Amino acid sequence: DEVEDIQREISHLAQIRSEYVTKYIGSWLHEGSTRLAIAMEYMAGGSVADLVTPENPLPTDACAVVLRDLLMALDYLHGEGKIHRDIKCANVLLTERGEVRLADFGVAGQMTHTLGGNKRKTFTGTPFWMAPEVIQSQDQGDGYDEKADVWSLGITAIEMATGTPPYSDLHPMRVLFFIPQNPPPALDAAKHDPAHVEFVAACLQKDSARRPSARALMEHRFVADAPSRSP
Repeated sequence: DEVEDIQREISHLAQIRSEYVTKYIGSWLHEGSTRLAIAMEYMAGGSVADLVTPENPLPTDACAVVLRDLLMALDYLHGEGKIHRDIKCANVLLTERGEVRLADFGVAGQMTHTLGGNKRKTFTGTPFWMAPEVIQSQDQGDGYDEKADVWSLGITAIEMATGTPPYSDLHPMRVLFFIPQNPPPALDAAKHDPAHVEFVAACLQKDSARRPSARALMEHRFVADAPSRSP
């Protein structure tokens, strides 16, 4: 049944072995109910979303470190045939020592979809961070692949650098219209490091086939030159 399917999903998550992804310890059903509890690695540093505001965005060096570590997480997940589908600052957690971990609190149905040349057609994610092809998959049935995570990473890069994702002042349903129709968001070149601007532009190409993979992006000068220690 559905509960068993969810437990199976979480069982897959428990098998993930990456220092850049939060460790899922176990799960159990509350007796006499269908409420499912999940135990995961404790992240004392909270989320990156707790740290950034429009008045206090992350410094450029910190952005580079977080993005580099997220690319490590995505390269691992994509290599395991998984698409995260909900990359955003709220799902980027920090240990007490400031080490970066990628998490996902909506674990069921989020991270166990195989790539294998097949494209997903399920509408999952958070509108502000959602790739154009994910939105269009509902209407056109074209589907999407792991490159949707790369788009969401680019939006997360803007969120860290400015304090909010693009279109944050709009209703989410309006955002679902604007993302496929409008040019890709970008960092202001007058306010941000050129390599930072280039990195975001590489992630936010409307044509997913032109977006680099997570592994290719690890070679980008913005993250390749990042300090070795997490912020």
